[in-house]
Amino acid sequence: MLGIVLSVLALTTNTSRAAESTAPGNIDSRLVARVPLEPESRPQWARFSPENPRHILVGIDNRGVLVSLPEGTTRHIAGELSPVGWLGQTVVARDQSGRFRLLDTNDLIPTTRVAAGSLSLPWTFGKDHRIRFDVALPGAAISTIPLRIPGAGTDERALIAYEDRGPAVVAPDDNASTVVDAAGGVLFRGDKKIYGVSLSPDAYKLLVYYGNTEHVLFNRLTKHTTRLPPIIHAWTWLPDSSTLIGEISLSGEPAHEEVDSTDLYIYDLAGAKLDQVGLPSFVRGAALKILDVSVEGHILVEAERVTPEPAYLGLMVLELLWQ
Repeated sequence: MLGIVLSVLALTTNTSRAAESTAPGNIDSRLVARVPLEPESRPQWARFSPENPRHILVGIDNRGVLVSLPEGTTRHIAGELSPVGWLGQTVVARDQSGRFRLLDTNDLIPTTRVAAGSLSLPWTFGKDHRIRFDVALPGAAISTIPLRIPGAGTDERALIAYEDRGPAVVAPDDNASTVVDAAGGVLFRGDKKIYGVSLSPDAYKLLVYYGNTEHVLFNRLTKHTTRLPPIIHAWTWLPDSSTLIGEISLSGEPAHEEVDSTDLYIYDLAGAKLDQVGLPSFVRGAALKILDVSVEGHILVEAERVTPEPAYLGLMVLELLWQ
């Protein structure tokens, strides 16, 4: 299974009835690409390239797969390298000694062009943290990348990497009810324990998760807090920062804790409107898990059919069709 269970949703109403009470909207979707994977090769995480959304980096048991769209073709990163994430269009990986390697997406060999910047770490590498790559300064390096910056000349300056706290994280205090920025400044004070937080692409809005299906939205400019529809189990930002895509996990039997299928909904923040997304027939009725959304708005999901016959469908890239 996709590992989504309904036991943590015990305080919610019946999700099937709740979903049926929400009128379908005028949003359909189409299948852009399918990436078949073996059931034993399920990804721990997957990320679109932030600068070239035609490339997807997939982490599978410390191994890396690079997916090219729209063909859905896959290329494997060398076995001794573990994928870490994207630095622009460059693939970041670690070798067995823990040193970083920057790979060109064209041939997956060490790149000759690099850029300073940062990347968010997948959950397997460190929650609420990121790795920043910058020009080396004395005493600043934790792990030096053996790659010279073009044009550095005799200075032999190299990129260095160090961990940095993310731009919005839950403060590690006893109550865990405060969200802070990388410098420790308070962004939001909750009225109970916070289990997760997500910053909008424009960095102005905070999506705060209180547990079960309770989510609130905090606008950092207006200081206004809004409670989101409680029928949604998980939310993901779309790139316009004013729209969310929500997942409703459904079970065919009340006593059945594992998810049988997933419905997707679009929530427009301005109109507070929730519309169901029409899914392609290939994934309709399957259990879905959103892994990432590209800067172009393409949605990467992991899919598994539970009934009538179990079948792992691999990764799917969906495009929303607004009418």
